[in-house]
Amino acid sequence: MLFDFSNENFYDNHTHVLDMDKPVITVDQFLKSYNHGTMSARDENGAKFPSQKHLASLRELPMVLQLVHFMAERFGCEETVEAVVEARNKAIGGTEEGIRKYVQSLYDEEHIVASTLESELPWGDPLTACIPNKVNRLFRFEDVYFELLKSEETFASLMTKLEEAIRTAVSQGFMGIKGHIGERYGFDAYLVTPQEAEKAFRDAKAGNYEAQRAVYYAMFDQILYLCAELGISIHVHTGSTGMRSHKGVYKHDPVLLAPFLGDTRHEKTNIVLLHGAFPFTRNAAIMAYNFCNIYVDFSQTLPWQGMGMAAMFKEVLAQAPHNQILLGSGQHGAFEGSWAAAKASKIALAKVFSDFVEDGYMSKDRALKSARQVLSENALRLYQGF
Repeated sequence: MLFDFSNENFYDNHTHVLDMDKPVITVDQFLKSYNHGTMSARDENGAKFPSQKHLASLRELPMVLQLVHFMAERFGCEETVEAVVEARNKAIGGTEEGIRKYVQSLYDEEHIVASTLESELPWGDPLTACIPNKVNRLFRFEDVYFELLKSEETFASLMTKLEEAIRTAVSQGFMGIKGHIGERYGFDAYLVTPQEAEKAFRDAKAGNYEAQRAVYYAMFDQILYLCAELGISIHVHTGSTGMRSHKGVYKHDPVLLAPFLGDTRHEKTNIVLLHGAFPFTRNAAIMAYNFCNIYVDFSQTLPWQGMGMAAMFKEVLAQAPHNQILLGSGQHGAFEGSWAAAKASKIALAKVFSDFVEDGYMSKDRALKSARQVLSENALRLYQGF
């Protein structure tokens, strides 16, 4: 290959807090970290847990095989789940301080320079300092919205309080907001005026789904304007890895949002399509192609593509503007998530850009520029005001 990006910077565009209370884990706990399917069994405390049959299949999951390989290389141990878990526990040494040193070493190895953190924790909570680099935080506006839908008597009062909550969050330092329009009500959004939302508000409070949908879309329309005013981005969850638990998966296709955005009303608002819209990855790339304010983020989709990551990148880089692509891990708690996502991204991008140059599609200098944009520069530019 023409490229080696191992020493390039990486920006993790979507992560969650780490499990700082787990300095020692079992093999089953390690495997559970990479489960996004049905949890049909229960552990000794009664908590839902993947069945033993499911855990056995997780051992053969491509992303787990890839992670075990990376960790075995790092620790110089046998390439098995048991061996890498044992080596990991030994490296941490059973303490929270051991966790911090271990995590720091992982982030240093892959030159992970910053992260975007989603968490329900309030601003300044000590646990949000678990990630050892610059952290940009997302405000979960739907946590406020759905509480206000229960308590408020008018759409106008709901919007007043929601906008106040978002403004307060931004004044504290939150650099963007996060929601789940696709999973909640579908990306096939339509324009609902505040007056129409007011008429539907009572029925929405009573639980009528179509009324709730109308009120949500009216709210979403208004906060897109607010994001433009405040200079922050809105991050929307796309795609699904837990197919068995989502019935309306075809409404998760982000291309359905195109008519709603098509009249340029929201061109000043930067919209981040989180998680690569899997299995609608190509459509996410097409949205970035059509809308200069849409960024395609590949956290979660990125590691879950496993050994197919290069094929995914090749398709996306062939369609989406190279300055509108973001990478990340989407990890939940596991210490190695960001490290593995960065390592795998660099390997896959090296292969794809080497192919592009060797096939005569771009120069080596242009390929290196594009790779650096995707690996970190696009995200750093998007959040440069924070």
